[in-house]
Amino acid sequence: MTKILNEYELFDIVENNSSYYLIPENCVIDVDLQHHRLFNDLYGFTNGDSLIDNIQNKLIEYCDENNSLLARASDEDFILLTRYDEEKIKQLHSDLAKEVEKLSSIEGFSPAFGIAL
Repeated sequence: MTKILNEYELFDIVENNSSYYLIPENCVIDVDLQHHRLFNDLYGFTNGDSLIDNIQNKLIEYCDENNSLLARASDEDFILLTRYDEEKIKQLHSDLAKEVEKLSSIEGFSPAFGIAL
């Protein structure tokens, strides 16, 4: 199972293994949930925690399947270092969107999230 690193551990691993990680086939993906505090206010902390846990679990699953590194930069910001595969990244985005929708359909508000390459 993928170990969730902090951002500094990720940077150290990449720096110490640059010939393996810093290659054109790899990319960095930032997954950032915006307005998480407002989500907590509307849906409660239990649902807010569930949202973060569900997103994190999807990212762990992706990393396990794709031999990728995962770091948490803040409570609602994750960084992945992975091989660039447009179809897999699109599927990851779709999977994460479903997790957000599962917990945010009641009040008509969902936190914004994005994947930046």
